[in-house]
Amino acid sequence: MAFVKRKASPVDLRVILSQPSASGQWESEEMTLKVKILTQSRLREFIELSSNGELNDEQIAMEAIAGWSDYVDEDGKPVAFTKSNLSELLDLPMIPTQITKQLVEFYTEGASKN
Repeated sequence: MAFVKRKASPVDLRVILSQPSASGQWESEEMTLKVKILTQSRLREFIELSSNGELNDEQIAMEAIAGWSDYVDEDGKPVAFTKSNLSELLDLPMIPTQITKQLVEFYTEGASKN
């Protein structure tokens, strides 16, 4: 089968995120992120800038996330994807780190499985 040159449209990435609950325990829940396909050169920049302390997990997630589904408020209503709502999500404890870790796994493990 031939290798197909594809446009870099966002892909769905199912992530598991943990956050503190009212009981004081951490609860894991899932959502689907629409993530941008980053170029190899941008991935290298991410690695270099983050290792130098010039780029953090929140900034990486902010650039990589293009949308979502399965994200609801406490009343069960879907949370619209906006820059403001993305900032609120990324302000939750440890969420940017969890997202970035799963994003790295997506790139590294996805390529190695083929």
